[in-house]
Amino acid sequence: MFQEVLVRFSGFGKEEDEWINVRKHVRPRSLPCESSECVAVLAGDLILCFQEGKEQALYFDAHVLDAQRRRHDVRGCRCRFLVRYDHDQSEEIMTLRKVCRRPETDYRLHQLHAVNDAAPADHQKISLDHPAIVHGTRVTNSSEMVQKQQ
Repeated sequence: MFQEVLVRFSGFGKEEDEWINVRKHVRPRSLPCESSECVAVLAGDLILCFQEGKEQALYFDAHVLDAQRRRHDVRGCRCRFLVRYDHDQSEEIMTLRKVCRRPETDYRLHQLHAVNDAAPADHQKISLDHPAIVHGTRVTNSSEMVQKQQ
């Protein structure tokens, strides 16, 4: 398998072509997050964030420092993510609309869908939209436990 490819960047001529190591310098495309995918973004994750500056707006690598989960509404995900950009170490609070997740987080979504598909129809689906559900785990209070036991 080839490890290097000849690359020509848009707007440059043949004389500026570069050989690059694919394994070292190319990674799979980051995926824009949909409203229901906020559960796949966790503290410590490497993500791609849209940073708007005074003169430019670009995507940069960042690490999630904290995730503040909020109830979703008709507009979609209302969660907030505190991120630290890798290029300048600045921090910013982001909405999900400005976040792209790495493809290696797909397994988290597959696990969540498998749990939801396996859940009996009479049980609540796992969701962060429900106040009694935290991080994909159903939280039951004592009055609910008493009712279930009776």
